[in-house]
Amino acid sequence: MLEAIDHVILPVRSLDAAAEPFERLGLKLTPKAGHQGAGTSNRVFFVGGEKSQFYVELLTVDDEAAARRAGNREDIIEALQSEAG
Repeated sequence: MLEAIDHVILPVRSLDAAAEPFERLGLKLTPKAGHQGAGTSNRVFFVGGEKSQFYVELLTVDDEAAARRAGNREDIIEALQSEAG
């Protein structure tokens, strides 16, 4: 049984473009943060109440080779490659 959600990952090609609709809704996103050595970066926003808070992570691949070397990024890379447009 699921008791809590830590976070939800949304793979995106552009952090700024993906953040814009959420910011228009009044949500406050963190500044871009790079993941050293992982080839990825993110922006996040928090949702939920005191007992049910979690965050949504907009995640992009900045350096595919570094992301592949870091591991655990294959799903993100595949999602971005299969995305239309």
